[in-house]
Parts: sequence; C-alpha cells; structure tokens
Amino acid sequence: DVDDSRVRFALSALAAYTSCERNEAGRKLLAGVILDVLEKGSRPEVNAFLIRQLQTCGKSEAVEPLAAFLEDERLCEPAVRALLAIRTPGAARVLGKAFPSAKGKRLVTIIKALGELGDFSTAKEIKRYAAGKEPGLKWAALYALANSGHESAAPLLSKELRKKAGSRRHEALSLYLLTARRLFEKGKREKAVNMCSGLLRSAAGKNDPHRQSMVLSTLVSLLKEKSLDFLLSALDSPDKEYRISALKTARFIPGPYATRKWMEKAEVVNAPARAEIIAMLGQRDDQTALPAVLAALGGKDPKVRLAAIPASARLGKDAAIPGIMGILIGGEPVEVILARQSLLMIAGEKVIAALASSFSQLPPVSRAAAMDIFAARLAKGQLEK
Repeated sequence: DVDDSRVRFALSALAAYTSCERNEAGRKLLAGVILDVLEKGSRPEVNAFLIRQLQTCGKSEAVEPLAAFLEDERLCEPAVRALLAIRTPGAARVLGKAFPSAKGKRLVTIIKALGELGDFSTAKEIKRYAAGKEPGLKWAALYALANSGHESAAPLLSKELRKKAGSRRHEALSLYLLTARRLFEKGKREKAVNMCSGLLRSAAGKNDPHRQSMVLSTLVSLLKEKSLDFLLSALDSPDKEYRISALKTARFIPGPYATRKWMEKAEVVNAPARAEIIAMLGQRDDQTALPAVLAALGGKDPKVRLAAIPASARLGKDAAIPGIMGILIGGEPVEVILARQSLLMIAGEKVIAALASSFSQLPPVSRAAAMDIFAARLAKGQLEK
C-alpha cells in the first residue's frame, strides 16, 4: 500500500485553515474539490477520510452529496458526523428522509443524530422504537426523544426508572432529567418542574441519595434562586450524603436572603444537619451568617461546636477570636485541636494577644496548643514567658 499519511496530514491542515471565517472563498473551493472526488468514488477508507474533512470545512453545499452516503453501511457514521457539524435545516431534512429505510447500525446512528438535532418530524416513528425490545434501538430512540424535548419520553423513561436495580436505571434517570431540561428550554416550565419534583418525592425514603442529588441539581440549574425551597427541604432528609450534596449545590444561590433562610433552617433541624449547615455558612463568605456561626460556638451539641470553630474563623476572622478562646479554656481535647488549627487561619497580632492574656486560664492541653501557635507565629517573647 502507498503511504499517503503526508497527503492526509496536509489536507486535514488545509481543511482546518480554510474553515476560518476570513477564508470563505478557500473553504468553498476545497469543499467543492472534495465533493467532486467523492462523486467519482474511491476506496471506502479514502471516502471516509474525505467525508471527515467535510466535517471541518463543509457547509450547506455538502448536505445533499452527503445524503447519498447515509445508505452505505461503512460511510453512514462519518456522513452523519459531518451533517451534525454542518447543522443546517437541510441536515435534519436529509437525515429524516434516510430514516425510514435505515436498518441495523445505520438506523441507530441516524436516530441518535435526529435526536441531537432536536428534530420533531420523525418523533412518532422514533417513539415506536423507544417502546421496543431491541436495546440498541430502544436507548437510541429514548435519547432522541429526550434531547428533542418530546413529552412522550417522560412516561417511557419513568417506566424504566421503576425497574429493579441492575437495569439501566442510571441512564434512564439521566435521560429523564434531560427531557425536563429540554421541556424547560421550550417554555414548558411547569411540566419540567413537576417532573423533577415528582421524582424527588418518589425517591424520598428509598435510600437513593444519588438519584435525589441528580434531580435536585437539575432543579437548581433550571430554577436558580427559585429552587431554594427544594434545597432547604433536603436538609430534612435522614440521609447524610443527600444533605451534603444539597449544601454543596447551595453555593449556586448566593446572597443575604438565601443566607438568612439557611440560618432559619439551622434552628429547626436536628443537630447533625445543623452542624452541616453551620459548616456551609462558614464557606459562603456572607457576613449575614456571622452571628449564627458565632452563636453556634457556644452550642450544647459537640457536632455543632466542631462545625462552628473553623466556620467562625473563616467567616469572622478577628471577631471569632473570643469565642474560639472560650473553646480553648473549656472545650474537649478534639475541640482544642480544631481551635488551634482555626486560630492559625486568622492573620494578625490579635490571636497572639488573646492567647497571652488568657494563658494562665488554659488547661494543659490548651497551653500546648497555644505554645504551638506562638512557635508558628514566631512569637519569641511569649515562648520565653
């Protein structure tokens, strides 16, 4: 065989170069030459290579010529990729025209492509495959319906979600949420939100934090700050993994109003959830939360205090020093260790001054912690004392 690697490299580079907007004349010329060569015919691997160049430099002029390759078992996939890159209304039209006669792998490829383009014209026929038993066709069709935002995808995928573990439930969940997003984008917002909220309700109490977290994340991405109530409700869950996921997602809703709602929530949940909220508030960089975080330093529950120590240092800086000093004077050993680490987070001389003035009141374990801080801050005078 002749080594044509240099020619291929040069042609690929030329396709990339001419695809720039400033070289439209060169792009049209190259695309025309490639189409002429394809029309004359060559070995399948050469044709596949040339079609891939049209994926880079082809536009509307390549759509109809590429349609001929949709009937070829070997060249259908590169032709579809090129049409998806060109992405004109004509691309969807030729794919829809090729759909009825396609079989096997070609049918799967074309169905996925129609879904990628969000084409509704073939939805009725695709739905038939989505309800079928052949797995490759079925999941390609479900994806096509979901990505095009066709409402028929929702009940079909809901049925898949009710199947036992070990089936393709994760894929079904992803496609169900994709359907909701596409419906939301099409203006069917109430339908999309109801799909997600219903899924949250059905997952409650079923020890499935991954599903709940995915649904909650979708709601936040759709509703933005209007999803706050869903996030707050997540903290009532007994599942720690789900609560933590909700608190991580809460960072996408900043601002004093949201912070105050989280402060209110912290007052009515159990101690583990309260500790988790306090830790999150310390990371929000919102001074609105500072009073609640400082108050938690004196809380009765040790989990809440442990969360409040670093949170107060991170958020309050100097304002947190008196409360953390109280931990050093009367806290448990594990709290003292965390207090030491947190005081080291606070820059400036006030930490050294507070430790020096309270040193005589500190128990032995806290004095050791204070000496460590003096050493770390190179407070030589205090070490000598």
